[in-house]
Amino acid sequence: MLCLEVFRPKWSHDAHDTADGLAVLEKERVVAADKLACDAGVCLGMRRGGVLTLAPSTVMHERDSTAEVNAVREIATGLLNLSPQVVLAEESTVLVDLSARCAARTA
Repeated sequence: MLCLEVFRPKWSHDAHDTADGLAVLEKERVVAADKLACDAGVCLGMRRGGVLTLAPSTVMHERDSTAEVNAVREIATGLLNLSPQVVLAEESTVLVDLSARCAARTA
């Protein structure tokens, strides 16, 4: 999920070197949790206090919508290397038309 990637990208060394789970909260409730946090008992909708009780080593962050928007824009900018037809759509969706690139490879 994007809200997790903003705080701990899967490709980073931090994602692999830590034994602590990660949970993202919105209005004091968990909206996303990684596998380590879920394995420790963290569930969607759980309150901050419940996370602290069940999995005190879980790192918690408040959801950062601005960082999520910036991440989607960075992804779209990177995709411009593949195609000039990149569109930002609703709900953190990036659309890219690769048909011309694929046709050039088969020719």
